[in-house]
Amino acid sequence: MLKKQELTTGAWLVEWTESERGWGQRPDGAYYYPTETIAKKETKKSLTVMRKREAAIYNGATPDEYSFPETPRFVAVSKKLAKEIQEKGYAYRDRAE
Repeated sequence: MLKKQELTTGAWLVEWTESERGWGQRPDGAYYYPTETIAKKETKKSLTVMRKREAAIYNGATPDEYSFPETPRFVAVSKKLAKEIQEKGYAYRDRAE
């Protein structure tokens, strides 16, 4: 939990979940974006690339493992994370902060 003095701004968070046959689901990373528009655009781009790769590998069948994004949501972020998002245009974490 962020302390009140650490909060500066917000960002758009997209959490990913991996689903694997026989193992179930687990968190698969989190991306932070500066705007909702960028979050949706980058998520759609990533999903398109993944699905094309899966279709080629599995010939249209459901893959044994695949990831899917949650709907972008606006969250408070720390000064440090806000700076990273500003500098790179996004930030990645193994799990949401």
